[in-house]
Amino acid sequence: MAVDEYLRKMFSLEGKTVLFTGAAGGIGSEVAAGMAQAGAHVALCDINMEALEERQKQIQALGGKASIFKLDVTDKQSISRTVKEVAEINGRIDVLVNCAGINKREGMADVDEKTYDKIMNVNLKGVFFVSQAVAPYMKEQKYGSIINIGSHNTGWVLGGCSVYSATKCGVVS
Repeated sequence: MAVDEYLRKMFSLEGKTVLFTGAAGGIGSEVAAGMAQAGAHVALCDINMEALEERQKQIQALGGKASIFKLDVTDKQSISRTVKEVAEINGRIDVLVNCAGINKREGMADVDEKTYDKIMNVNLKGVFFVSQAVAPYMKEQKYGSIINIGSHNTGWVLGGCSVYSATKCGVVS
């Protein structure tokens, strides 16, 4: 068996549904495109529908399967509705990639409560509640993987990333 055949067989995602949060952003968008190239149907979720539409077109132009969903990871109703819709359309959710994340670079002494809450709600609370919403589907099918995207800021904090780093430490834990 040739190496490329072996790699395709070993890492194939044919028949799998992958739900991505933060799919309009740089990391989520690229990882989603890679998983689509490996055969997955990617459910691209974000609040930025314009960017999702563009990424969907790019994935489909390369022969991949992608659908888009408006998802606000800070809103439990949006989470519940979107996860249910993805599961109903695809019949399953095999993988969840929690990639939604935001940051506002400010020194620790300058962060106000509104900024703190917004970053915490997207980066940490969103990961928790999207995972909680997807878990019953994975439990029912007796299969699933949840991938949470961390950051190098969990060990070496860049200036102005105090709240962001705290959220990513929580995600890694």
